[in-house]
Amino acid sequence: MDEIVLANGRRTTRIAFGCGGLGGSTGWTPSRKLLTAAWDAGIRHFDVAPSYGFGEAEQFLGRAIKEFGSAATVTTKVGIGRGSRPGRLGQLVRSTARVGLAAVPGLRRKLGNKMRAAAPRGQFGTGFVRASVEESLRALGREHIDVLLLHEALASDLSPELLELLSEFQREGKIGVAGVGSRTESLQAMSWPLSAPLAMAQGVWRLDGQHLAASPEMATNRHGVVHNLPQLRSILEAHPAFAAEVTDRTSIHCTEPRGAVSLLMALALSEAPGGMVIAQSRDPGRVKELANARALSSAAEILTALRGMV
Repeated sequence: MDEIVLANGRRTTRIAFGCGGLGGSTGWTPSRKLLTAAWDAGIRHFDVAPSYGFGEAEQFLGRAIKEFGSAATVTTKVGIGRGSRPGRLGQLVRSTARVGLAAVPGLRRKLGNKMRAAAPRGQFGTGFVRASVEESLRALGREHIDVLLLHEALASDLSPELLELLSEFQREGKIGVAGVGSRTESLQAMSWPLSAPLAMAQGVWRLDGQHLAASPEMATNRHGVVHNLPQLRSILEAHPAFAAEVTDRTSIHCTEPRGAVSLLMALALSEAPGGMVIAQSRDPGRVKELANARALSSAAEILTALRGMV
């Protein structure tokens, strides 16, 4: 798998595994299977946040990477709250709920959306950020976070006090790289390049190209790639000759469901040459396929054609 070098000099894989599907309704055993599938497929970077998995994902990831060893690298976030850890009764209720949620995916999505909407966001006071980083280190069972992102930060959140705290974390060895992970419109409203020590931007990747352009001054990571699947399928169904041409040029059978996902990953990798692309799935088999994606030499031409059909 292709690798990148982070701003602090540490090497890791260009494809990262998104841990939003860990914990919560998933539970430890399925979460471990997903993480192991990613590791066995060659992925060495894992993207998590305090709020993922109803507050359990960091802890689950920490348990798994103890087995994986020192080659694992981690991104986590600050600026958003974490779910409270349940007592015994809460654990029983959560365990029972997992069975129902697993059986009804639509209900799981609705509950997850409500939990995310209720999680406190935009908390960038230095006291909150310091406490969040310390709690993430404990949950992950690590002394160092490779990448720390300001989750959904606005330009107005990037105070001198916050930037100095991030620099302090770097001097203390608690974090390697600091950056911002926000919505496209929030990223576009910021002044580029970002102020030191911010050296990474992470945002959604869109098939129509309406995302933050890769910055030459810093790494630009992409997530949300698979969310473009309905749009891609619609285009390919409407233009069968083009779909056949893409298959011939790339050897990716893009009209097949898994082939379409592989094509999206390949295109996203081609547009983020200095950053990571975050793959996420609850299917261990799909995780392996996502990890096998590679950038395409013909990506620019294919994307130009696709965007002309959007």
